[in-house]
Amino acid sequence: KTADVLQARRNHEAKPRPTIERLQARSRKMARWYIPKSAVSYRIRNFLLKLLPYSWIVAFHANTLRSEIELS
Repeated sequence: KTADVLQARRNHEAKPRPTIERLQARSRKMARWYIPKSAVSYRIRNFLLKLLPYSWIVAFHANTLRSEIELS
């Protein structure tokens, strides 16, 4: 314990910070898939999603959630 409020805040921030940074980096990478930069990318993504079996899409999301839980 510390009486210094600023030091206490730094200590509190230091523990979850690495996990938060990993989750944020992962989210930025995934955002590229969900929010394509161009109309062409958007159409390609939609076309590919129509070709994939639904079970693969569900498995992808389940694995993503599982790995995010493991990171935290």
